[in-house]
Amino acid sequence: MPTPQTNSRHSTPLVPVLMTQLDAPTTPSNADWLWHGLIARGSVTLFTSQWKAGKTTLLAGLMQQFAAGGKFLDRPVKPARVLFVSEESERTDTHPGDRTRRIRPHLEDDLSD
Repeated sequence: MPTPQTNSRHSTPLVPVLMTQLDAPTTPSNADWLWHGLIARGSVTLFTSQWKAGKTTLLAGLMQQFAAGGKFLDRPVKPARVLFVSEESERTDTHPGDRTRRIRPHLEDDLSD
């Protein structure tokens, strides 16, 4: 494992953590998990990483599993409708509210169902 690095602005060392240590919490939670231990119903979840790390591939598989429910990467997934927003698009929004104005009518239709 790499040696911890210190950010020049902070004195706390940045310590790498193995993926196996990033498991779901062991204590009971009141959250309604859509993807157990990782994504809760009604939450906003940000997936971020270096480019070409597999974010789109991961999310494509997860979105498919939300449609049917079951398991994804050995974690239970409940069927759910999701809103997927990406800042990567061919269309350039001139103002952050532009995307929201385009999405809102679709959300209102879905919420009235």
